[in-house]
Amino acid sequence: MKVFIDTNVLLDLMLDRPEFKNASASCIQGLRNHGAGLYISSLTVIHAYYFMRKTHGHEKSMEITQYTLDMFHVLPSDASTLQRSMSLHFNDLEDAHQCAIALQGNCDYLVTRDLKGFKKAPLTILSPAEMLSHLQLKS
Repeated sequence: MKVFIDTNVLLDLMLDRPEFKNASASCIQGLRNHGAGLYISSLTVIHAYYFMRKTHGHEKSMEITQYTLDMFHVLPSDASTLQRSMSLHFNDLEDAHQCAIALQGNCDYLVTRDLKGFKKAPLTILSPAEMLSHLQLKS
């Protein structure tokens, strides 16, 4: 099972967002326990560093970024990915781009807290809590 993790879920952990951290952490740990491949975009890595640097500083943000690179497969994007993003007709190009990267990487699921942003997605979109429930059903 290949699961793409949206930026907001990763930021929940990196920025220690109290209202979302537990669900996101449980989801990722559950996926790891089930042997799922965890995927993020190169865009996610850059965005996460940008936000972390504001609260954690450069050095700590680089440490967390390295840990992230060790834990997740990073999917690239190029001009064809951008074209595919635009063809999805999402209201938000960044969401469409994340979806296009997940599709390009042959991911089975995309986990996000922004379910509304991915309404037009041609793959299964789940919140962290929904993904965790899905995993429990598979056990």
